[in-house]
Amino acid sequence: MNWIVERFRGRHARAFLGALAMSFAAVPAASGVDGWASMNGGTTGGAGGPTVSVSNETDLKYYAGQTGPYVIQIQGTIALTEDGNSETEDVVFPTSNKTFIGLGTDATVIGGFKVKDNVGNVIFQRLTISNVNDLGEGDGITVKGSIAGDQATVHPRNIWIDHCNFVDNPDGQVDCSRASDYITISWCKFYYTFDSGHNFVNLTGGAGDEDYGDYRIAFHHNWWGALCDQRMPAQRFGSCHMYNNYFSCTGNEYCSCARVTAHILSENNYYDGVEKPLIKDDAGFTPKIKAVGNTYNNCTGEIDYGTDTVFTPPYSYSLYPTGCVPTLVMAGAGVAGVDPTPDSTPPAAPTGLRIRSSDGLVALDWTDNTEQDLQSYSVKRSTTPGGPYTTIASDVRLRAFSDYTVVNDTPYYYVLSAVDRWSNESTDSSEVGATPETGAQFPAFLVNCGGDAASPFTADAYHSLKGSDADTDSHTIDLSAVTDPAPTAVYRSDRRGRTFNYTFPGLTPGLDSTVRLHFSEYYFSEAGRRVTDVSINGTLVLDDFDVYAEAGAKDKAIDREFATSVNGDGQIAVGFAEVVDKGLVCGIEVWTDTPPNPAPTPTPTPLAAHVENWMLY
Repeated sequence: MNWIVERFRGRHARAFLGALAMSFAAVPAASGVDGWASMNGGTTGGAGGPTVSVSNETDLKYYAGQTGPYVIQIQGTIALTEDGNSETEDVVFPTSNKTFIGLGTDATVIGGFKVKDNVGNVIFQRLTISNVNDLGEGDGITVKGSIAGDQATVHPRNIWIDHCNFVDNPDGQVDCSRASDYITISWCKFYYTFDSGHNFVNLTGGAGDEDYGDYRIAFHHNWWGALCDQRMPAQRFGSCHMYNNYFSCTGNEYCSCARVTAHILSENNYYDGVEKPLIKDDAGFTPKIKAVGNTYNNCTGEIDYGTDTVFTPPYSYSLYPTGCVPTLVMAGAGVAGVDPTPDSTPPAAPTGLRIRSSDGLVALDWTDNTEQDLQSYSVKRSTTPGGPYTTIASDVRLRAFSDYTVVNDTPYYYVLSAVDRWSNESTDSSEVGATPETGAQFPAFLVNCGGDAASPFTADAYHSLKGSDADTDSHTIDLSAVTDPAPTAVYRSDRRGRTFNYTFPGLTPGLDSTVRLHFSEYYFSEAGRRVTDVSINGTLVLDDFDVYAEAGAKDKAIDREFATSVNGDGQIAVGFAEVVDKGLVCGIEVWTDTPPNPAPTPTPTPLAAHVENWMLY
């Protein structure tokens, strides 16, 4: 990578170092460690040891290598030098029990850190790190164990990297390998100022047998920005927890990837205009992804919607609503980021509460609150109008809930409250009531084709990855032709293509079912321009179907409903094929006589909008 070094020694280095020369007001240390680094006895860094201030390479390396705890405050810019000996003498090698923290927002290390072997309990905070001279392994921070034979025998653990900027590190911004464990990377900003052809950000786990390990790592409230290309992260092994991160790295190759045997739990992350937001590279292996509450705004390429079973984090954590993540993270990430401030103001009472009942089920959904510090909802129930109510579910983090604990022919009355991350609770919502009855169908699947979640519809999923494209627009939709219409957002998005299908799994073979399809012609303004054939489980149900001709207008919603049954593989497959131009669908509902297998538990569950008795308050 010598050409990268030479490039930075020229105009890029001058511009970069000039920008770093600015001084800002001091920023306090962030609040306590969380995520995986809070486990295994916790991560305290140099707490309890002396506090020293350093402003040159000699002092930085000296105190980093001392025995015992130290809090090492870094002032100004420290540029590490290349001395011509081995790479191990060029970067900073901390020993255990160290905290490296920047004073102000201009504390910068030009070079890298390497946490190696069995070093543990190390904290990095409020630092800008840029290894522009490609020292050591070329990373901003390398976390790497040692090997004997073909297995890692000693490995770093309990590393917390918080509120740092990582800029133009030529190999990786933060790379963790050889069984590194118990790591949290939080509120950091990753970006590049030019394209080196290797703008690879966060690799967890190398490619060899020696890299097998647990790799318990959490990424939360980080910002992957300009010119980040891939590995955000690429997780080869272990258990990766990602939540409330923001991705704005347009023009990239891919963002987050589960490889080899990795498990990724991805919650309330916001992918903004990027390519391949969340994917698997599963050649010969079985990586797994569970995704909950993510937003994929104007994204392209493959998306794994994460339906696998993965680990449950053993620590407590708070989730912000996905919609506020861009604003929150852009304000809070990096050396100058400001942490959210606790308050005593409760959220507003939830609104838009809707209810439906079926055989052994009462299903609720509502309008999401807009407070940035919203944490969850509590669902309360009574068999008497007006209460008193009993809380039947707390810490509900989706704007939908299914109550499977009801008894048929018994009236129930529900209210809802909102809780923020500081434990402030709102007043109760307006009450809604319903009576479950024997014989009604269950909402098994509800999908907004081509679009994000639009409660109670879930984000686009279950479709074939080839042969179709997704699109959204902001047109005004005429809903007058549809009884019990889907949310307007469903008709503003679509999936279209020459031949594509949706396959809904996990159902009981032979089960009586209902499929409801939603359409709206978004482009053509005359009949005959788009004609589609639609089949369900191989049977043609719509022959030469022309959405515009059937609706009589552009941007007018229509629906079609079909009785069917689950095939022998426990699936319902809905296929679309063009007759003229590309086939199109906006939304799909699947209803069955019993819940999907296995039966849903009383946790937040996507609900369907096609009901007999919606009640809106």
